[in-house]
Amino acid sequence: MHAGETQSCSFLNIEEEPEPQAATLTVCTDGDNIIPTYSVTGNNPSPSQFTLMSGECQDVTIGPGMYLIVGPNTFPELSGDCSRDPNDIDNAVGEIQSGETQSCTFTYLVFG
Repeated sequence: MHAGETQSCSFLNIEEEPEPQAATLTVCTDGDNIIPTYSVTGNNPSPSQFTLMSGECQDVTIGPGMYLIVGPNTFPELSGDCSRDPNDIDNAVGEIQSGETQSCTFTYLVFG
């Protein structure tokens, strides 16, 4: 630096993207005479496969984004935050945000 010169220094404040929080997807089943096994795909679901008795629910920890729940081929009624998969009417789809909690209930109707 020479006499009479002025130097300046500036700091760049860079904000980091926060880590996405895991979300919770609760899958439930209802209906007589069926013990379905479900598979969940999406952003690192855990557990990704499980079996439920009627009236039971399973919490699935999952990262934010789209998910798919594959159940047995028995044309269930769906309720909660999920909707019917347009590609396969036996399955459910949805989108979950970071830190969010959603539920999806499969109800199996017995005809006879």
